[in-house]
Amino acid sequence: MISDRITIGKIGENLAAEYLKKERYAILDRNFKTKIGELDIIAKDRKNVLVFIEVKTLAVPEKNFKTEQRIFPEDHLSPSKLKKLLRLAELYCALHGDKISSDAERRIDLVAIDLDLASGKTHIRHLENIMP
Repeated sequence: MISDRITIGKIGENLAAEYLKKERYAILDRNFKTKIGELDIIAKDRKNVLVFIEVKTLAVPEKNFKTEQRIFPEDHLSPSKLKKLLRLAELYCALHGDKISSDAERRIDLVAIDLDLASGKTHIRHLENIMP
């Protein structure tokens, strides 16, 4: 079960990276790991904003992609996870200060992916600036 979840997560991260590239984001880093957690994708958008991207992927039959009465990948993003993402983003900037301007605009986004494992079809939602 855990390996299935890890596999689905990796598939989702790869799909998110491809989606972001098509949207003209420049991927700077992936899977930045520390003792407190991991940042999935670090990128710059078209306006040169530094974006820390959390990817949430859920295996869902395609027929349920648009169903309102189900759990969505973004439902798995708790307030504590948001706080952790903010701390990780700050840590990333501190460790990469030589490459990142201290006054660079930054934000945290979420890429939520519904993935039908049988057909390989996906539904991707990009939610910008998810911090309250």
